[in-house]
Amino acid sequence: MRVLAIVISSLFGINLTLLSSELSAEQRFLIKIANVSDWVMEQHLDRGKNMWDERDDSFSGIGMALDNGVTDKGVWWGDKEHIDRSSLAEKKVVLLEGKMAELYPTKGEVKVEVCEPPSKENGWNICIFDLEELKDIVNLIFEIGGGYKPYEQQLAYAGIRNPTGEIERISIRKEAMNENRMKVAYVVPQSEFSFYLAKSDARDWLDKKFPMAYGVGLLVIQRDKDYQFDTDKCLLKVHLNRDELEKRGFKSIEVVLGWRDKGIRDFPSHYMLEGRDRGKSDSGFRK
Repeated sequence: MRVLAIVISSLFGINLTLLSSELSAEQRFLIKIANVSDWVMEQHLDRGKNMWDERDDSFSGIGMALDNGVTDKGVWWGDKEHIDRSSLAEKKVVLLEGKMAELYPTKGEVKVEVCEPPSKENGWNICIFDLEELKDIVNLIFEIGGGYKPYEQQLAYAGIRNPTGEIERISIRKEAMNENRMKVAYVVPQSEFSFYLAKSDARDWLDKKFPMAYGVGLLVIQRDKDYQFDTDKCLLKVHLNRDELEKRGFKSIEVVLGWRDKGIRDFPSHYMLEGRDRGKSDSGFRK
């Protein structure tokens, strides 16, 4: 449960080596990824100044709750300082290799001190990198998914920590609904992703699908719906540029993802009660 599966292998031409010694504060750079139930993010949602636009939404206090507020006790709705451990989504975080590695080659060596799953009071999956070893610009791609249950799951919310410390909302949209937004995670079907990944210009296509905000880009892959256990997965692109990170004083990149459960689509009432296929209807962010 909530195991951080890390592939330590040849990735983008980088050697990922586990460090035995502790790194100093100056050397440590953290990539922190949290997976929670969608209602946890709804509980912390601050709708900003424009109630009808997601672009200035944030998730107030969720970062602090993930830092040291995870508890095994029940959490009532108004308690924003704590998160029930059962509300952490069961997802795997994997560094991608293979075809994706071929599309983003780079030189240099990035050393990993440790990659940890959520701890007793902490809700983050944490990878610790040795910033001193980062000689070149590196693009790492993680896959977040899995956690299969007897129903499908969709990515309903996404947030990224900005330089002021807030977790800003990232709109989850199909490209046609982008409206020139920069903070957006595109949704593409699994079949479309597989088709373009096999083409010679796959890198160009992927770059267009990864609008970057604060060094991070998100791409949501909507799984094919032929199997009731299918669930979305999210690709997370992390852009590491040592000069840029040091100039801005960044010591970590933090991403929070909120996952929504959907009932089994083959349940008869989904199809029969209203004479239409309710099981295939989508919620809010997918129209």
